[in-house]
Amino acid sequence: MKLVGFRSKKPWKMGCAGFFYAFVLLVIVIAIIDPSTEENAEPASADVEAEEPEEVEEEVTEPQEEEPTPEPEPVELEGEALLEQIVIDELGEKTNNDSPTYESIALNDYAEDPNKKVILLTLNGNDNFTANMMKKGMWIDSIGLLEQLNDNFDIQEVAFRWQLPLTDEFGNTENGEVLRINLYGDTIDKINFDGFLHDNLPSVADEYWEHPAFSN
Repeated sequence: MKLVGFRSKKPWKMGCAGFFYAFVLLVIVIAIIDPSTEENAEPASADVEAEEPEEVEEEVTEPQEEEPTPEPEPVELEGEALLEQIVIDELGEKTNNDSPTYESIALNDYAEDPNKKVILLTLNGNDNFTANMMKKGMWIDSIGLLEQLNDNFDIQEVAFRWQLPLTDEFGNTENGEVLRINLYGDTIDKINFDGFLHDNLPSVADEYWEHPAFSN
């Protein structure tokens, strides 16, 4: 038998409890899907600006001056090598008709005194307008050579043998001897090369010969 107007309190308590659990569940769901929660979950170091690396001053190295390459020391020539160089320096390597300036050179010790030298030069003369001009050209070249030889050697004797192309009566041309000049050391010592006239060479030479073509 039920009394009219009386309600049991148990259903109301159960309703409140259900509402409370639903609210708690809603809060949990919101917390899971809320992006602000994820941002807050980032490590604190993310909000700290990275420190810029300190600038390191580069050391400026001044370029070192390159040391100049030492020039090789000149080789001192001796003997026939020196004699050859004197001839080339004085006469050149070729004549004006494209012949070599010398046919042969020889430097020998004097038998009675090995310190003194006997020099023999067989040379080719330059072409010129007249025979007389060719001859005087060879005189001038002989004096120039004689001065250089006297500066570099203790001379006992110098013999010049000058050649030029000669044509015989049959029309054949070949080099032949046209001047022969010999001077001894005592004679060379008397020559003052600064004031010596080349026209005097035939008269001061110890031996002198010229081709008859120069006498015509």
